[in-house]
Amino acid sequence: MNLKRMISIVMASLIVLSVFPATVNAQAIQNNPYGIQIPEGFSLHYIGRYHEASPVINGMIAVSSGESRTRSNRPVWGFVNAGTVKEVITPNYTHSGYAEINDGFSEFVRYPRYIGNVIVFRDGLSAVVFNKQGDTVVPYGKYAYVSVFINGYAEVETSDYKWGIINEEGKEMFPLGKYRPLSKVHEWAPSGIIPVVRTDNNLTTVINVFGEELITPSDNISPRFPSGGFLDIWDLETGKGYVIDNTGKKLFTHEVERVLFGFAEGVCFFQQFKPNSVLGLDQNYLYGGFIDTTGKELFRLPQNHIIHYLMKTWYENGLIKTASYDPTNPLRSGSEHLLDITGKEIFKTYGFIDEVGNGLAQVLMPVFESGEYIKDVEMLYNLKTGKSILPEGYQLAAEIGKKLGREVGADYQSGLEPTDDLIAIIEAKEYDESIDYKIYLEKLKMAYINANGDIVVPPGKYKRVEPFTYGKGRVQDYNLKWGFIDSKGNEIIKPQFDVVTYFVEGKAVVGIYTNEKAPNAGSEYLSSSKPVHDYMTDWYILIDETYLSPDKEIH
Repeated sequence: MNLKRMISIVMASLIVLSVFPATVNAQAIQNNPYGIQIPEGFSLHYIGRYHEASPVINGMIAVSSGESRTRSNRPVWGFVNAGTVKEVITPNYTHSGYAEINDGFSEFVRYPRYIGNVIVFRDGLSAVVFNKQGDTVVPYGKYAYVSVFINGYAEVETSDYKWGIINEEGKEMFPLGKYRPLSKVHEWAPSGIIPVVRTDNNLTTVINVFGEELITPSDNISPRFPSGGFLDIWDLETGKGYVIDNTGKKLFTHEVERVLFGFAEGVCFFQQFKPNSVLGLDQNYLYGGFIDTTGKELFRLPQNHIIHYLMKTWYENGLIKTASYDPTNPLRSGSEHLLDITGKEIFKTYGFIDEVGNGLAQVLMPVFESGEYIKDVEMLYNLKTGKSILPEGYQLAAEIGKKLGREVGADYQSGLEPTDDLIAIIEAKEYDESIDYKIYLEKLKMAYINANGDIVVPPGKYKRVEPFTYGKGRVQDYNLKWGFIDSKGNEIIKPQFDVVTYFVEGKAVVGIYTNEKAPNAGSEYLSSSKPVHDYMTDWYILIDETYLSPDKEIH
């Protein structure tokens, strides 16, 4: 080959290389995949190829590799830091829920999550703990059990049943085995007050997370369950009760006939019984009411009002739920009420009050025919107007509590003022057992309404709609692509992704399916929430650059 020919080939190669520059453009293609349109004010950042990904929870994203481990065939998980968009934990760990949180939800959630600055992975034999940088805080095998971290501290127990507390750095707060707890983490942790028994003398005392004894050890005390930063203790010697805070300070004493049911947001429900009577019997009950942290009565429940132990969350989002005998109720023998903290009635219904928040109350109204109970009809009330806002023939498209939304920090607000968030609804048609259930669901039309009951997004405009978080709702078109709308019903991100998660503080995780089959394709692991696809997904973080928060992360 002559020199002229060689020079021509080299020049041609240089021209080709200049047209296809290096890695930077490859990353740019990943961050802006072909056909995806991201409007001004938003940006897209490639995470990687995984089978599944969680919403952004506490600044972290759980990712699954598509592999599975253990006899239960569970997937393995790792984590991506949503701020740096870097994988900090390679998927290699199974997840079995967080039953000790005891909120009726967390024990069933599919993916793991950071609580505070650490993540706990457990497999039933031991546990490993990582921080947000991916560093090992507690190595596997050190403890037989590690609870979730609440307010920065967790319970640990060794294989020989020595119990203790560690912090987020893995430091033991006091010698293991010095105390034996009277209750578990979900009861003491939010308050930081731990009723225990000393193992050296079997005396009962109360400690904080540092192992400091808040009261003198004794065999004449019976602590109740701590709640809201306070603990009620029965003194068996004096026959009186007293309440302490999380420093051990005695706030007030009370007669044993005044039974306290735990503090929430600085108030406590009590029941008053006759002096020297057997507690808990109807014939000995005098009245119920609420006290503050000094023991002062705030108000007594109206006559015939009770707070039944089976009622869901007696004090929630600034409102108190009560039930009363009501002979005027044509549906059942009682009514349910919402009171404010002064005892003023805000809302009354013949139905059963379920969830409350964002100025709304979900009510299940019983339906009777010829005196026989048939079913419950779901209703939704605007507490400010007292108006039922669900259109006839519709019900909520998801739990009003937005279970997933609650988990990612989108708790409902207290008070009577509704928010601007739209409410997802779905047709309430009876299930026809002659057709497949999935087909039945697909035929139901969905829509969005506002807090006044006005239809903002008409039924059938989208195939599916999901509850709002942080001012944005997920919508799926009839091409099975997902996007987002705002509280006015405007599309802010057109449907173009195969899968999307909730927005959380300006970030959502979105995905595009690939043709690469997942290693565990066809697996029935966690069948109640099996993935809708058997293929790997290219995942991205979608960032709303206009979102502002006091501690806005650096992207």
